[in-house]
Amino acid sequence: MSKQITRIIINAQAGTALSVGRQRLREMLDSLPANQFEYRIVEPGELTDELSNAFQRATIQSVVVGGGDGTISQAAGLAFEHGKTLGVLPLGTMNLFARAIGMPLNIDEAISALPAARDTRVDVGTVNGRIFLNHVSVGLHPRFVAVRDKLPRSGRVSKIFAGVK
Repeated sequence: MSKQITRIIINAQAGTALSVGRQRLREMLDSLPANQFEYRIVEPGELTDELSNAFQRATIQSVVVGGGDGTISQAAGLAFEHGKTLGVLPLGTMNLFARAIGMPLNIDEAISALPAARDTRVDVGTVNGRIFLNHVSVGLHPRFVAVRDKLPRSGRVSKIFAGVK
């Protein structure tokens, strides 16, 4: 029988991933036990395929996703659909779901916590068949986010400034 492993998938364009840098992120991830964890750092255009592949593979028992709440939400739908465990590395701007489940927000601490992490159940909601984890909104907030996302930004601070703008 094949050995079960945890796959870590990092959104390379997530705010904290950009600030930490790809090389430092690799160094931190390389410190994890190789017989338990493997990782991929992927661009947003590759993220959907990488997540789908990981959740469909029988040899992957759980998937840890590093990104913001949007990335985590996308992965949550696949985890729910395939009945697999979803872990979170808080690499986004707000990290609302990571905060809600008590994941350390410092990336070094979060990665170090992975080998000892335990499964726990969380409530999820659905709207029109789409999973959501921490909030759903209608009206002004979605419009605000849509406008903010069109403004140029390169990291956490510029995303906050774009939101204020």
